[in-house]
Amino acid sequence: NSIYNNNVNTTGSSSYGIWFDIGVYNNSVYNNKINTAGGSAYGFYFSNQVYYNTLWSNIINSSASRVYFYNVTNNTFTNNTFIEGVTKTNFDIVSISNATNNLFLNNSFNKSDVSFGAGVNNFTVQEYIDINITNSTNLAEPNVKVNITNASGTVATPVFELTTNAIGTVGMQTVTEFIAYGLY
Repeated sequence: NSIYNNNVNTTGSSSYGIWFDIGVYNNSVYNNKINTAGGSAYGFYFSNQVYYNTLWSNIINSSASRVYFYNVTNNTFTNNTFIEGVTKTNFDIVSISNATNNLFLNNSFNKSDVSFGAGVNNFTVQEYIDINITNSTNLAEPNVKVNITNASGTVATPVFELTTNAIGTVGMQTVTEFIAYGLY
């Protein structure tokens, strides 16, 4: 199933933008503009065994939390924009009651505006990076070895090692910024 190219506007407490509940899986949600206003009017509300859904290129503007996970796993969010509404007391992402292995790839959100509740909870944040190597005269540097290593120094093996091509780039790469376990 697909949900795409919609303008979703809700008002009132618990008037969710998009709500997936009990066994919803393998759906695509993309190119939607979601605006919610109300105390618990979450942009995306996923509860009870919701898994393997893919969401991309959505704009979520919500006075309540933009994404609320409750006992869900393996959902992927790519290239979405999360906008905090008028109320500044809610979070971009809330993860409670065993919400695990959800992925946020190249999304625009406040990475310190997350909350965790009871249970085992985690999610991964990844970003796309492009690397372009040029010299002091602004010419491409081909055949340059590029090494990306974990900034914490806890991983001795590089995240990746590549060599620049003829135009001085290595192509778009995906890197893990962090994995959030409860508090991070």
